Amino acid sequence: MGPRRTRWTTLPPQLGDQAPDAELTDTAGRSVRLASSWVAGPALILFWRHFGCSCGMDRDRRLTTELPDYHAAGANVIIVGQGEPERAARYAERQGIDVSILVDPDRRGYEAYGLLGGLRAP
Repeated sequence: MGPRRTRWTTLPPQLGDQAPDAELTDTAGRSVRLASSWVAGPALILFWRHFGCSCGMDRDRRLTTELPDYHAAGANVIIVGQGEPERAARYAERQGIDVSILVDPDRRGYEAYGLLGGLRAP
C-alpha cells in the first residue's frame, strides 16, 4: 500500500539544515536518540517502511553488498523501520543484518525528515 498522505503540513529539512533528531527505540526496547548515530562521525540513516516484505529483502542484499564501502567511508549505518522492536530484532537475526536497527512505530522520525510514505493522515 502506498502513502496515505501525499502533502506536507510543514516544510521538510532543506539542504544545509541540521539533521533532525528523534527519540526512537532499539531492538531491545531501549530509548535511543537518533542524533547519537552521528556523534562519532557521519551516519547513513536508511528509512525502511517494512521488515520482511520482498522489497525489503532486496534492500538487505544490496545493503550487504554495499556495507563495506559505507564503513570504509567512515559512515555509521543505521536502519530506521516502522515495526516494533521484537519484529525488527527477528528480522535482523533472520537476515543477518549487521547494522543497528531502530524502530519508529509512531513515525516521528519519518515526519521530522519529511518522509510521507506510510504516514497516517493527520
